[in-house]
Amino acid sequence: HSTAGTVDTQYVVKGSAKAFASIQGTGSGAPIRNGQSLNVSSTTDSGTGDYEVSFSNSMDSDSLCITVGDSNNANVSSATHTRVNTDATTGYGTQTYYNGSLSDPSWVNSIVMGDLA
Repeated sequence: HSTAGTVDTQYVVKGSAKAFASIQGTGSGAPIRNGQSLNVSSTTDSGTGDYEVSFSNSMDSDSLCITVGDSNNANVSSATHTRVNTDATTGYGTQTYYNGSLSDPSWVNSIVMGDLA
């Protein structure tokens, strides 16, 4: 039940993103871009186009719903895709490809849905 201007607590608990991150893909270290993250303790640059995200608070299972996207202005009209390559209760990994090869995008954005442990 909700009233005008409010949202039911159960809706927020069950329907909210449990983690998100906007990772700087170029440069070194894969830092969070402009402080844009939730429930993220650290990010790691594991190589060209390969990034790891660790949760501050673990999820209750490794069957997560993770949506990822990338931005690379030079490659917008070309064969760019980003995928989740690992997921666990403690975090996940992404990889970004350009024309079949791992490539560093300008940034990688991700949203995680599921239940916290």
